[in-house]
Amino acid sequence: MILGPEIIQNGTFDTSDAWTLGRGWSIQNGLAVFDVVNDYGQGIKQTVYLTAPAYYLLSFRIPFITGQFQPQSNNSIDFSLMCNADYVQVKSTGIFQFILQVRSIGEGEGGGEGNVIFMCDLTKTPPIEGYTVSFAVDNISLRKILSFQKNLNG
Repeated sequence: MILGPEIIQNGTFDTSDAWTLGRGWSIQNGLAVFDVVNDYGQGIKQTVYLTAPAYYLLSFRIPFITGQFQPQSNNSIDFSLMCNADYVQVKSTGIFQFILQVRSIGEGEGGGEGNVIFMCDLTKTPPIEGYTVSFAVDNISLRKILSFQKNLNG
């Protein structure tokens, strides 16, 4: 696959530059850390410029999750683009890569280009007493897929 340049600024979280940190988020030792008790906080956000229709490669690392997601819930860590696009939900630590399809930007069905909010957040379900969760994310990357290459070896 042939990729375009990096779209996310400061995806290694050397500082908080280029990111809007919602309640419950902080930057610690190159990680964006979400830490909340009995509340949800808000997401971390960054405005990025995208074109559509197009495919993008999203990659990131979740180095730790402490506490627990709420019982009997669909809690997950969500990564989304605020437009007509795919989104990602993860529930474990690891290094992840996903291909996201961006169908349109803004109103309407047909393509477009413009500024879009990229966000990482915790899925919202009602908090319960004693609920605590903390997780971190780093090495966030978003790159446009310029072309897919066929594997000639099968």
